Amino acid sequence: MLLELGRLAGLVMFGTVSPAKHSVVSAYGAVPIDYRTEDFVRVLEDQAPGGIDAVFDPIGGPNWERSIRTLGAGGRFIGYGYTSALGQGNSEEWVKEWSSPAAKRVTENGQSIQLYSITSWKKERPDWFMEDAGQVLDLLREGRIRPLIYRRIPLREAAEAHRLLEGSQAAGKVVLVHVHDEVEE
Repeated sequence: MLLELGRLAGLVMFGTVSPAKHSVVSAYGAVPIDYRTEDFVRVLEDQAPGGIDAVFDPIGGPNWERSIRTLGAGGRFIGYGYTSALGQGNSEEWVKEWSSPAAKRVTENGQSIQLYSITSWKKERPDWFMEDAGQVLDLLREGRIRPLIYRRIPLREAAEAHRLLEGSQAAGKVVLVHVHDEVEE
């Protein structure tokens, strides 16, 4: 979704992905960076010497420090989707470490820090949430954005969906579908 919105806005974009997903990132007009073999901080220093205007970091944990290093002077860091980071290692320590910059909403160098949680946004600012959701649904309805669906899997095969997600094999969403089973007589 971020890449589609960025493409619509005409942004220069970079995405850290495994080689199997490079073509997907390139198709949205972004430059793929192989996070397994390349140091994205160094690649971005070469590609954008003045720093990046905005970093969207869904990884969390120690990765946020590296992402912040890529920001330009007026850059913004947006963290989202950190539930996976909270499930790894000592999540209490990570939350404690992250709480100070997140509460200040600014990095040591003065760049903006924002944490985005769709659940919190919906509760705390339902008017903003509805406006944003409405705009995204309009783009979808107009065909200007299209969700990338990797695979549709019957709900009874949910373990396969988990295997795909855990193995980082899915480029796009894995959708579980309910299939009405025929009643055996």
